[in-house]
Order: sequence, then C-alpha cells, then structure tokens
Amino acid sequence: MATARRNYSIPGQRAGVELAWLIHGDEGAVYIYRTGQTEGEMRAGILKLPGEGPVAGFGPDLTDIWAGL
Repeated sequence: MATARRNYSIPGQRAGVELAWLIHGDEGAVYIYRTGQTEGEMRAGILKLPGEGPVAGFGPDLTDIWAGL
C-alpha cells in the first residue's frame, strides 16, 4: 500500500466537513482529507475505505469501482 500526500481544496471543508474521500480512478488511489489538514493522505492499492470520525464503522468496498475502470 502506497501512502503520499496531495494538496486539493475540498468543497465544504470550511463549512465544517470533517472527512472527505476523493477517488482518483486514473491513479488507482484515494485521497483522504480530514478537518485541520491542508493536504490529503493518498492511499493506493486499497479495496476498502477506512471509516473514521463521522462515518466510523462505515467503509465502502472499492472492488467494483476499480473493476469498472
């Protein structure tokens, strides 16, 4: 599993959004943005998103998303 960071502006972050996932199909990666962070954490090669904070216990399966690309 690769980990890196990328800086994106996530809509709603200033409005109190605590967690956002950006699925980047071309890279086969997910960028995870958390309140208070200026950069997203990149995770590649994962099949399930880690639920945390407001969605603790919820972790979407990405298998079908990656298969459709």
